[in-house]
Amino acid sequence: MKRQRLTIPKSSAVLGVASVLIAVGLGMEIRSNTAKAEFHNHANDGLSALRVEQYEICLNSYRKALDSRPEPAAAELSDAYNNMGWCLWRLKRVDGAIEAFETSLRLAPDKIRARNNLQMARRWKAQQR
Repeated sequence: MKRQRLTIPKSSAVLGVASVLIAVGLGMEIRSNTAKAEFHNHANDGLSALRVEQYEICLNSYRKALDSRPEPAAAELSDAYNNMGWCLWRLKRVDGAIEAFETSLRLAPDKIRARNNLQMARRWKAQQR
């Protein structure tokens, strides 16, 4: 039997029903769908801010995405950390950028853009000494 998904808006009067569904075992799916949607909403906001060079807004959006405690694929998390790293780099927070690029690569070692960004940041830091 195929499981049906149920989407319940947070501000809905149906939240009482959601509590009952959680009690009968569907709650994990409802919560994870909500967290996943929240992750994607914030990540999309971050990407939009990145495209128009609003780096502080971008950084805050990606932090909110990661704070939503989602369970997206490693590649999605890797992209979020790589984009956070780029924002930090553009804000001249090089150590934070390096950490974000490293986290991105730990999550998805095949991400060439994150690898290139990490090498660039490390070279720049070495030249500043």
